[in-house]
Formats: sequence, C-alpha cells, structure tokens
Amino acid sequence: MAEKTGLSRRTFLAANAAVAAAAAVPVQASACASKGAHSAGISWETVTSDQMAKLIGDRFRINSPDTGELVLKLVGVEPINSGPDRPAHLPRAEGVVAVFDSPDKNPVVECGCGIYRVSHARLGAADLYMGPSPLRRGGHVVEMVLN
Repeated sequence: MAEKTGLSRRTFLAANAAVAAAAAVPVQASACASKGAHSAGISWETVTSDQMAKLIGDRFRINSPDTGELVLKLVGVEPINSGPDRPAHLPRAEGVVAVFDSPDKNPVVECGCGIYRVSHARLGAADLYMGPSPLRRGGHVVEMVLN
C-alpha cells in the first residue's frame, strides 16, 4: 500500500477508524473539555499533530471509574490526513493519533476502549476515547484518536 499511496497500513486504518468513530460517537463524548487549565492557543479541541509532537515525553493523567488514576507517557504522534473525506464539521484540519506507554497501562489494556478523563498541564482536561493497540513484538500501547 505504501508504494502506491505513501500511506502506511496503520495510518490508513487509523484514518478510516477515526472517520467512522467521528460519525458514530456523539460530539459530547468525543472531546468534552474542562475550561481553564490549558494554555492560550493549545487545547484538546484544536491541538495539531505538530503541537502534540512537542509534548512527546510528557506525562498525562488518565482516569476512569474502572481504572482509577494512571499516568501514561506520550511516546508518539501521527497525523491523520483524511483529505477530502474529512467531515467539514470537525474543529481541526487533521486528525491526530497519540500513542502512550507506561508500566501503568495494564488497567487500560484490560478494560479496553472507552472514554477516559485525560489531563495535561498545558492542554487541560477532557473526556476522550482511547484504548489499547497491540504491538507486533508483543504487548500493547494505548492510543487516542483526536478528530
């Protein structure tokens, strides 16, 4: 696939999953952010892949009734270029896949995909959809798709 289109399989699947999730998940559940804590110019609703890439290495607090509070480290960011198929009502020009890893990730891996409260000093807090993604070498990372 990459030879003909320049897309990796992972990016292609993530983009299609992101578009499907945007259509299936109510807007309020996909990113319900708290007012206040975020810095001017950067927020969960509009953060780009370039802005998220600057946060690689930062720790994010993850919380849900099933997992309690966890700390995950941002280890990777990938842009999702949906092109002309991107729904016009979405607040950002491109989707973003954020990849997290940590020894604390097991409760998220066990609970699976769902809405988690995610907070960061610069972005504030938001209820975001995230879940485990298996690695080829074994184990998992936790991924979040922002549309």
